[in-house]
Amino acid sequence: METQAEAAGFTERLARVLACFEPPPHECSFMQIVRRTGLPRASTHRMIGQLAEIGYLEPGPAGRGYRLGARLYGLLHAHIDADQLTGLARPILAEVAQACGVASFAARLTQGQVDLFATATPDDPMRSHVFPGIGLRPVHACSSAKALVAFQPETLRAAMLAAPRESFTHRTLTGDDDLIAEYTRIRREGYAVCDGEINEGVVSLAVPVMLPRLGPVYALGIIALADRLAPTHRPAAVQLLKRAAARFAAALDPAPLPAPVPEPENRHDPAS
Repeated sequence: METQAEAAGFTERLARVLACFEPPPHECSFMQIVRRTGLPRASTHRMIGQLAEIGYLEPGPAGRGYRLGARLYGLLHAHIDADQLTGLARPILAEVAQACGVASFAARLTQGQVDLFATATPDDPMRSHVFPGIGLRPVHACSSAKALVAFQPETLRAAMLAAPRESFTHRTLTGDDDLIAEYTRIRREGYAVCDGEINEGVVSLAVPVMLPRLGPVYALGIIALADRLAPTHRPAAVQLLKRAAARFAAALDPAPLPAPVPEPENRHDPAS
């Protein structure tokens, strides 16, 4: 039977392997991991395989090394500090609000709920704006929630929609068939609409922020009185939001750093 000391030692070796990938984004070859950890090649090969099996590591894009896996990457994103997220989103939201002349907002998917965490309003003291507020949103009605729920795997989507669905106005979609049709449209067109579904006369639009390795866990949107976001005004606003979402994705998941100078390495069987 494995002793407590042996288990602790194994956990520490796994931690040393993962520490090789600081700071993200970073890709390491097998021999770079061996050198940085000081572990035997056979042990390193075994631990890489175990970490890859549970989604904590994955092959790099070039196929010559490894990087942090989607599962671990998702956990890291789920715990990004709210102030840090707001700091990344604020300048983008401010530009959206100024360009559209209405309030903008950012939301994220966390633990099966949609949390609106940042907002901005245009610099126009002569005009009032609808303020979206901060905090959790109903997953079946809010545009940011619909923009995120539509792209989730079916099992997660079903779990998120399992709670009772409140009918806020006569426009609120609560039935399975209506919501399935709405999610199909959102996936096809790339944006969600909440047209008087929570408050009569108030419209919001939202688009998912597509992260290359995680998919949509964030959304950006705008909100205003219905006459400010009439159907004829929406295509241009959606395109602006999609461009802003691409910028936010780049801020959250920047392009890989320049490849480091390769370390000399022996090309023998990694388990030898």
